[in-house]
Amino acid sequence: MKLTTISRPISALVLAAITLAGCERPAAQATPATRVSASQPTAEVPAAAVIATGPRTIHWEEIDLPLGSDAKFQPWMLTTVLQALDGRTVRIAGYIYGDVFQPTNIREFKLVRHVDCEFGAVGHPAHLIFIELKDKLRMSFTTEPVTVEGTFHIRPFSGPDGRTWALYHMDVTKIERGES
Repeated sequence: MKLTTISRPISALVLAAITLAGCERPAAQATPATRVSASQPTAEVPAAAVIATGPRTIHWEEIDLPLGSDAKFQPWMLTTVLQALDGRTVRIAGYIYGDVFQPTNIREFKLVRHVDCEFGAVGHPAHLIFIELKDKLRMSFTTEPVTVEGTFHIRPFSGPDGRTWALYHMDVTKIERGES
């Protein structure tokens, strides 16, 4: 049987069994921003059951996808929770990726799950969000965590090697230093 003929649930199990590359930390090292609370919707909750009232705080585990070493995103990989988040106002905490070329007046940067996350061929595409600060909102570089609020989008970005380097983008209207 060809892999392309395997049903979605079985394919998802196969993908989940693949060892993930990137900046995954063991649960004992998880920061408060990476813990999922019992009150947050999970993949088992139908998207229709999620009530859209104000910004929703999300955690990296909710937007993680089990992409293997070839890291080529396919739309069928999206969970119902991810589909429901697309276009929704959310809040998430993370770190500014260190490739920023200016210390102040930053308008665009990459938000990563942990300070040791990578971008590109060696990074995990679901551990990074392209951030665009809207209007006159700007930020100074910091190595401390930041919390961003804005519209979450699923916008896969492929690198020159044809692999998916990033999955997400946010149009940010509010940013705070620290985790909230």
